Amino acid sequence: MTDRDAHPPAPATELIDGRLARALALLPLALTAAATALAVAVAPDRPYPLLMPLVVATAAWGHLGWRWVARRPRGDHAVVLHLAVLWALHAALIRMDPVFVIAAIGGLVAAPMLTLDWRGFPGVFAFSVLVNVVPGPPEGATAWAITAAVVAVQTVLLGGSGTVSRWIQEQSEQRRRAVAALEAAAAENARLHRRLVEQAREAGAVAERARVAREIHDTLAQGLAGVLTQLDAARCAGSVPEPAGGHLDRAAGLARSTLDDARRSLHALRPAPLSGGLIAALRDTVDEWTGDTGVDADLRADPPPAGLSRAGEVVLLRALREALANAARHAGASKVVVTLTAMDDAVALDVRDDGRGFAPDGARPGSFGLTGIRERAEAVGGRMEIESAPGAGTVLSVLLPAGTDAT
Repeated sequence: MTDRDAHPPAPATELIDGRLARALALLPLALTAAATALAVAVAPDRPYPLLMPLVVATAAWGHLGWRWVARRPRGDHAVVLHLAVLWALHAALIRMDPVFVIAAIGGLVAAPMLTLDWRGFPGVFAFSVLVNVVPGPPEGATAWAITAAVVAVQTVLLGGSGTVSRWIQEQSEQRRRAVAALEAAAAENARLHRRLVEQAREAGAVAERARVAREIHDTLAQGLAGVLTQLDAARCAGSVPEPAGGHLDRAAGLARSTLDDARRSLHALRPAPLSGGLIAALRDTVDEWTGDTGVDADLRADPPPAGLSRAGEVVLLRALREALANAARHAGASKVVVTLTAMDDAVALDVRDDGRGFAPDGARPGSFGLTGIRERAEAVGGRMEIESAPGAGTVLSVLLPAGTDAT
């Protein structure tokens, strides 16, 4: 595919300011009306029944033809047809009354503004000859030389004005697009920064909760369990005087109560989304995403293997969230299927959508999050793969070994 096929030419007047384009479209009507009024004032006895149809045809063609050409792609040959017919109509009017050279001046403006390329030069030349020669040919070599000089200057200046205008407008358009791209990049950077901050905050909170949970388990919970063991051993060691036995029973009850509190604290310190287990967390995530987006999503899950650690569960849950976020943000999917497959020594999560897909080796919006999931999977000994093609949907797969420990 050529660059021209990928980026078809814009309409002929796209590079002209909207108000200026509307004014130029009305210019043929205004100039023709002015020339007609002057012709009537100078020679009211002319055979206007023969002249007026030609005046109306010239004005209508100048205005409607401009609008017709303006909607066609720049470089289209319709502009040549428009200028040729306009030239012939003006030539006929000028032959009937030289005052209509005023109306023909509009052609000097239309030629460069409608072409905006090298074709403006022959267009301006043709109308310059029409304006300077047709009303009355010059007499003598000097007059011809002056007329030729005028035609040459008009051709160069007016013909070049279209090319220069196009260059200026294209530069302005490029700057506008560059500014828009910079603004979009700045917005994306801000979004990524917010996401990094949120992830860092979340990671810090999870790490601190895990540290506190380990401390409670390794110190308080195990210490209380040891105290209970010793109290039970003392109670069973032999006869214990009644007052001492009551104290032992009360101490054991307090230790059990405190151990229960410690275990509840451990349970509370587990990551909330996974507190009910991996499958429940996946189902809650899918249901919440469906409620937010209105897109149908189906979860098919095997019980995860017993060797899958909490780190592996976190990786799978975050991979699902990232895949669903991309399906909503980029894919335009109407159906998502989430599959959790348990194997002897591994577990696989597949998220398939029927969206627009993309080229995996090309740039993909949201690839930062996918890179993070890949790094998390690799950190616990797993891997992430993406299968996609334009128009064929996307499959994100995460495969983790059953014994995944955080590194």
